[in-house]
Amino acid sequence: MAEPILLSILPGRPVHRDVTDLKRSARIVVFVWVAPCPLLPAETGYALWNLPRMVSTSPRSLVEQLPGTISAFSDGRIATELVGVIESLVLICSMVARPT
Repeated sequence: MAEPILLSILPGRPVHRDVTDLKRSARIVVFVWVAPCPLLPAETGYALWNLPRMVSTSPRSLVEQLPGTISAFSDGRIATELVGVIESLVLICSMVARPT
């Protein structure tokens, strides 16, 4: 069902008879949802290619992040505290989720 929708999005192409009941906005939503799928293998390959570098730099980044976050707490900078905590959590989650 996705192929007729994808082809009907192209300008100048007639709407396929299987998707004539769908509004153009619905066809666009399906297109935006399906179009990036061919990129997933490339993105996975890129992540695997860079995995050794990410494994070595994540702990180092966390060690450099924590003093700034701690000083933000001592100075009472609320926005910097919040951003520092979120950044630290993202780094911790990425290290925990990584297969070893």
